[in-house]
Amino acid sequence: MVASAAVAQSNEIVDQWFRTDCSTTGNYTRGSQFEKNLNQLLSSLSAGAIAGDWFNTSSVGTGPDQAFGLIMCYADAGDATRCKECLARAPAGVRQECPGSRAVTASNDACLLRYSDKPFFSAYDASTNISYTKLAGDQIVVQNVTTMNNTRWQFLNKLAERAGDNTLRIDNRSEPYIYSAIFFTKKIVVRSTVCEKRVR
Repeated sequence: MVASAAVAQSNEIVDQWFRTDCSTTGNYTRGSQFEKNLNQLLSSLSAGAIAGDWFNTSSVGTGPDQAFGLIMCYADAGDATRCKECLARAPAGVRQECPGSRAVTASNDACLLRYSDKPFFSAYDASTNISYTKLAGDQIVVQNVTTMNNTRWQFLNKLAERAGDNTLRIDNRSEPYIYSAIFFTKKIVVRSTVCEKRVR
């Protein structure tokens, strides 16, 4: 009964992922040292984030079997209960969604989880960019696509600059017909100029 409840909980959190990227090459095998390190990492990541400021990075092991991980809630989540549930359930959900993967990035509207067999805490990796688009209404007609794209990029660059200067690494703004929010991972981005480059 306990096992089925745990599976139901992990299914629920997996169903809520907007995006999950699972590595497909060089996967680990059951019982391997990397799996042991990863299991230890994922349990400590969640516990540390829940006990702290909804953010945690850690690593377990050494050499080729070392596992690096990051877990965090978004600064604008606004729902501490949902954030806490996401942090607690994400590791089981991701292991189910990406069995054997040595590198995973997964996010939903409450939290982000990333782990890898390579260090990534102090380096920007464009392959992990996550973006979502929501359109209001059934159809949006743009008369001048070039003007719209120019406006959008100017708008996003302003957001990136402001988010980079903000300790929470977040900013949101709106213009007529455009609403955007931008987030950067805590403790990795340190300058607004770096944020601006990442948006492009």
